[in-house]
Amino acid sequence: LRLNWSKRDRQRGAAVTGADVAPNTFDWIGAFTYLDVNADVQITKRVKLYGVIRNVNSTIKDIGRYGPLTPEYARTFAIYTNPVEFSLGIKGEF
Repeated sequence: LRLNWSKRDRQRGAAVTGADVAPNTFDWIGAFTYLDVNADVQITKRVKLYGVIRNVNSTIKDIGRYGPLTPEYARTFAIYTNPVEFSLGIKGEF
């Protein structure tokens, strides 16, 4: 059994430009943490069952688009829910 954590801090994206956009306005991706689980079970000398579950904690990413004059309530641009992904299979040596 193996657990993997992947933490990512807030990240500044591309600059937002336009006629009515204040200077120093950027896209921002909020901080998030992924948790992955991997497991192998030995069935015979040459055969294993394996399973992988990615993003067990079903991380939510919030995307902001704001500048220094944007009020706090108007900073969220989009919210994405990343689904849990899994795969199961058989490994063998032939």
